[in-house]
Amino acid sequence: MRFFTLVMSFPEKVLSCGRARRCRCRSFGQCRAARLLRPHRYRQCATACTDLPAAGCHSEGLCSPATTPARTTAGTSRVKDINPGAAHSFPKDLTNVNGKLYFTAVTAAGRELWVSDGTEPGTKMVKDIADGLFSSSPTNLVNANGKLYFSALNIGSEGEPIQRVMVSDGTPEGTKVISNDSQSDPMMLTPVGDALYYSAIHSQYGQELTIYQPDPVIGSFDGAVNFVAGAGNILIDTNATVTASNVASFKGGKIVFRTTTNAQPDDRFSIRKQGSAAGQIDYVGSFVRFGGEAFGTQEGGMGQPLVITFNANATAAAIQALIRNIYWRGPSSSTLTRTITISLTDTLGGNSLKSKKILVFAP
Repeated sequence: MRFFTLVMSFPEKVLSCGRARRCRCRSFGQCRAARLLRPHRYRQCATACTDLPAAGCHSEGLCSPATTPARTTAGTSRVKDINPGAAHSFPKDLTNVNGKLYFTAVTAAGRELWVSDGTEPGTKMVKDIADGLFSSSPTNLVNANGKLYFSALNIGSEGEPIQRVMVSDGTPEGTKVISNDSQSDPMMLTPVGDALYYSAIHSQYGQELTIYQPDPVIGSFDGAVNFVAGAGNILIDTNATVTASNVASFKGGKIVFRTTTNAQPDDRFSIRKQGSAAGQIDYVGSFVRFGGEAFGTQEGGMGQPLVITFNANATAAAIQALIRNIYWRGPSSSTLTRTITISLTDTLGGNSLKSKKILVFAP
């Protein structure tokens, strides 16, 4: 067996050429600065080429100093030395969610999820998901309906690493597991409409197509409501709907009613007391009830948001009935149009946000 060594010369200069003469690259080295990949061909010179790095080449190798592409680093800078010192952080999986950049990077904690707003102080690790025991190695980052979903290694029931689907809002407390304990090794996370599809191994069925529909949905909360300044209470909506077919629980979640535009100190939200019969809404003290059973506690409402925090009895039907029985009223001193907003959150942080206007008229 014979081995051959190819010896190539790399001169920095090429021969000058006159206006009517052609210049020829006699070796790859003569053309390397201009990236001429076929040096055996003749190249016509627009001007005398004595130094390719200075002259540059363009349009099939024409040498023209006047058209040399500018090389600049203006506007380019390092955001942050994520892994301090000479060690690399190897950022990857860059994903935009609502104007925030999510990515993964390597530090002493291993490869973890990071978020950045483009500034050094605003570039930080979201959470050490595996609590320092091992690298969680987030992957499959995807923006689905304005939320970041990904898969990462978590600590299993016996302390073993197990890969789960997670959601994050960029905060440690808002970074949570959403897949159940019977699933592992999720991959190919793909948003379709309001749902997130992925492939995962199920303990009973093997690798199968899986769907996650995360958020409760408030529907039919639209249009505008007319209100005469100084008049009594008005119901904000009697047709609103709540669907949550894939929400496992509302326990610990909440619904918030607030005025988001032109709020006045005497604006007020309150709950209408229908009664304690099946399908009816009422309250006793701070306890809000549906069909006589408490499903949440209320606070606020006068000049501030009305917040109802749910317990384990909260259901989509109870919350729908609640929205249909919310009063609003404002003072006689203001005829400004208000915008009111409902925010509904389930146990896992799934959220539905709806707004509508209240048109206020002088008495």
